[in-house]
Amino acid sequence: MEIATEHYIDAKGMLCPLPVLKFKKYIKDLTPGDVIRIDTTDPDSVKDFNIFSEMKGYKIVSLVEHAKSFSFVIEI
Repeated sequence: MEIATEHYIDAKGMLCPLPVLKFKKYIKDLTPGDVIRIDTTDPDSVKDFNIFSEMKGYKIVSLVEHAKSFSFVIEI
């Protein structure tokens, strides 16, 4: 099931910590309740987004592992 989002970040090809830093910069203009999808290829991003989301109180709505990438849906 795909979750509809209005916001999207393509962080494929970026290594840790760049996907989280790009996410952090992008969400500055978002409001609580906004949902964003971010696609990554770095396996460390799974751990990084879990830790960052827990620290900030964001909710990882879904995490889908594809053959060579990961798709996160995170509620701010």
